[in-house]
Amino acid sequence: MIREEFFNAQQWKFKNNNSPIIFTSCSAAVSYKGLHVLIKSVALLIQEFPDVQLRIAGQVNVGNKLLDGYSVFLNKLVKKLGLSNNVIFLGSLNANDLIKEIQDCNVVVVPSFIETYCLAFAEAMLIGAPVVVSYAGAMPELAIHEKEALFYNPNDIGMCASYIKQLINNQDYS
Repeated sequence: MIREEFFNAQQWKFKNNNSPIIFTSCSAAVSYKGLHVLIKSVALLIQEFPDVQLRIAGQVNVGNKLLDGYSVFLNKLVKKLGLSNNVIFLGSLNANDLIKEIQDCNVVVVPSFIETYCLAFAEAMLIGAPVVVSYAGAMPELAIHEKEALFYNPNDIGMCASYIKQLINNQDYS
């Protein structure tokens, strides 16, 4: 299932900067994908990283498009938390654009509540990007906690933020 472009992609490299980039990919604008948890986690990181960016690829509606209920909720949440300058909805990306986003970020986060198999998780690990992932569905079958990824309870915004911070600050975790 992993796309050919990911097998040939340049490996991720640690970035030490004060404007970290968090990347996530969401196949659909549905609540069980957990974007609301990730957005709330980013709000906790603003104190230490005021220029942090959360870059979201996928089918989340923004702008002038007809918005589904969850997209409306996410847009309101971003505004309520004062993250309009920090959260960037990228729309659908092809494999090469996804690779570039993963290579440019500090950490990939997979916040889903339900996953049978997470292609985005597998592809990020193949490129060597550090990943924070919710302990849900079959995702623990793809990696070992504190070895290949950092797992958190899907509802725990504090732990998600803490793991993101660890990966931003510490090359040893990468």
